[in-house]
Amino acid sequence: MYLSFYNLSKKPFTIGSDPQFLWQGENHKEAFAILKYGLLDLNGYVVLTGEVGTGKTTLLNALIETLDDSVYIASINHPTLEPLDFFKIIAKAYDPSAEISNKAEFLLFLNTFLKKAHADGKVVLLIIDEAHCLSKELLEEIRLFSNIEQAGKKLINIFFVGQEEFNEIIQLPEYRALRQRITLFYDLKPLNENETQEYVAHRLTIAGATGQLFTPKAIHKIYRFTKGYPRLINILCDRALFTGYGREQRKIDTAIIKECSGELKSIHLSKKPASFNKIDQHRLMLIGLTGFLTLSLIAVGISMNFRSSSIGHDVSDKADTVLGDQHEILPVHENLETPSQQSGSIKHPVAKKNVEGTMEKESKAPDQETATVVIGAVEEKQSLSIPAQPGELLEKASTKQPQPTTFDLATVAVEQGNFLLGIDLLESQGKNNVSNNSATSELYAKALVGRAKQVGISPGTEAKSLLQRAVDVNPNNSDAHFNLGKLYTQSKDYALAVVSYQNATRLDPELTDAFFNLGYIYATTGNYIDAEKIFIRVVQLAPKYQDKALVNLALIQDKLGKREDCLANLHKAVIYNSANVKAQNYLKKLLVRTETIQ
Repeated sequence: MYLSFYNLSKKPFTIGSDPQFLWQGENHKEAFAILKYGLLDLNGYVVLTGEVGTGKTTLLNALIETLDDSVYIASINHPTLEPLDFFKIIAKAYDPSAEISNKAEFLLFLNTFLKKAHADGKVVLLIIDEAHCLSKELLEEIRLFSNIEQAGKKLINIFFVGQEEFNEIIQLPEYRALRQRITLFYDLKPLNENETQEYVAHRLTIAGATGQLFTPKAIHKIYRFTKGYPRLINILCDRALFTGYGREQRKIDTAIIKECSGELKSIHLSKKPASFNKIDQHRLMLIGLTGFLTLSLIAVGISMNFRSSSIGHDVSDKADTVLGDQHEILPVHENLETPSQQSGSIKHPVAKKNVEGTMEKESKAPDQETATVVIGAVEEKQSLSIPAQPGELLEKASTKQPQPTTFDLATVAVEQGNFLLGIDLLESQGKNNVSNNSATSELYAKALVGRAKQVGISPGTEAKSLLQRAVDVNPNNSDAHFNLGKLYTQSKDYALAVVSYQNATRLDPELTDAFFNLGYIYATTGNYIDAEKIFIRVVQLAPKYQDKALVNLALIQDKLGKREDCLANLHKAVIYNSANVKAQNYLKKLLVRTETIQ
């Protein structure tokens, strides 16, 4: 064997789907992210297609490696079964003790199992590899699995993984019900030449190589022959190493690759299956046109714009006493959603890949106004005009749309409040990509702040590390600075809180809550001159809690001996909110004190 000759600990180019050797190019990263998104966000049916040898099964195994016991998995690798045998395999995968003798027993088992798993907080995943081999009967049975719901939620996630003809199969009219249940599609493409070089180097490194065993020209030859298909790269490289070993040649050059590729030239990869001729494809487009238009009316476009104008207050009633007469500076303000959330979009295939489900779809049908669908809010506008020429629509509908990127998926996750998933998706792209891309770093920081709010902005939670990461990756995120200030205020790290609030107000001069909290700290620590300046700024910004800002300003001015200013601001507070008992009582005491002095 060539292992010792090349100082390798294991064979680097096996054709097995060992996730240890997984190397993800850009296309593979996006596919992996879509699979994980489809699982964690409970998206129902997901389709992953690709030519033979593009790495679909390896990608699936890598995904499974990342899952824990909170996910129940059944994986079917041989779907050419009779329905009853298919049911038995699924039942045994989920529960080895299950005994199924007919379809009715299986449906009863599946319904009970899924509902119990849901009650236990578990996720159920069914993976069907080689999905293009499924019979019409089995496809219909699988479609019916999605009818098992609880409180409007699908209880099973199904991944269809197969060759590209699966996309053509489900465009047939008899599969329109199944097609409409599929929420995500991804077509896995082979590696480009640079990725091929990195792929070869990665596998050699995992196998223990300390240097490059293939010359750059040899890598070029490898790519020219394999077209970037990982499986054929493995076959060719393995044969080349064996040939080099036989010749006692430490470096694999173009001569060896040429010889080995000549032996493998009978393998055809780039030729796509000829399951449908042009007439068949045209017929499929005509049949699918009605479904395409119907789905477009429901889910064309995606526009997210979430805004919050609500401002809460700290629930604590234990503000420090900083002034005489037992009056207190009012509590620090909470602002859970200071900056408006940014809009995001995800594009899904249009004509061949109709999408329905929990994720909205962004596409633009020809000659029509885009219909705006606001997720999580009231739909404001939806106008759509159908073109007069069906032929023109048909031609444009068949145009392939861009695949959704990891960034698109992360954007949707963040906008839907699934911050943990958004963080996971963005981190899967690597630290350099997050740090060096401004849009990615902004979204990543936003996800970190959102997650911090979910766990609670208080000492003892993971909020501090999340917010610090957000500030590190995007120093311009005022929301991150503001919430760090709140956390430091609660722990009475006032020096750090002041820095955080100052950063927040520098980035957002209209961030009233940050000014209010900064004034609170100045007053608490006896810095009344700066506290007065800050509360004057708060009053100028005229927040909804204007009466409280006026009371605090009055308290500070009283301490500074500015009795007339103090009385004037208390009068304003009472006029602004006649129900403010603190303002009324304090005003009465000051008036009594003034009369006594006079």
